[in-house]
Amino acid sequence: MKSAAHSAADGSFGRSAGVAAGRAALLLGVAVLLGLVLLNTTDADPVGVTTDTTVDSATDTTVSESEGEEPVDAAPLARPPGEVGVLVANATRTEGAAARITERLRVAGYMVKPPTDAPKEDASVVHFTSGYETEAQIVAETLELPPTVVQPMPTPAPVSDLREAHVLVLVGPELAKAPEATTTTAA
Repeated sequence: MKSAAHSAADGSFGRSAGVAAGRAALLLGVAVLLGLVLLNTTDADPVGVTTDTTVDSATDTTVSESEGEEPVDAAPLARPPGEVGVLVANATRTEGAAARITERLRVAGYMVKPPTDAPKEDASVVHFTSGYETEAQIVAETLELPPTVVQPMPTPAPVSDLREAHVLVLVGPELAKAPEATTTTAA
């Protein structure tokens, strides 16, 4: 076989091509290894599972979709009690009921408004303004009321002035008759 005119007769072309191929293979191997290391340290999802996460700004909920699964609403995070304005309105004829419940919520850390009166109700109701449903549910739990009493604020509101409250508690007969919450303190 005759050697090409542009190659040296000593075989140096073959050696340099072999060295170049070896360097290319080594560089490729380092790049793959570096890519795997970076993917493993920055990817929180398991290999082969893709997740799309979106935030629904209307409800402050996070929705995640994984391959082969239905979307799931994550429970929105509740604001701290000190950031939730609560107005308690007496919807019974029991004198001082709203003031007593207001004090319970104040002790629990809520930003309470001065108590007021409301039209008579047959049962307690916890109303919430837009975006405060979770906080209203926690207020109901604090008062040991069932979750079914939590409802959106109707229009018009049951009281003439909400006083910038986010949650309105209408004290019904069962809450008006409830004994005061007892707290134990060291003497």
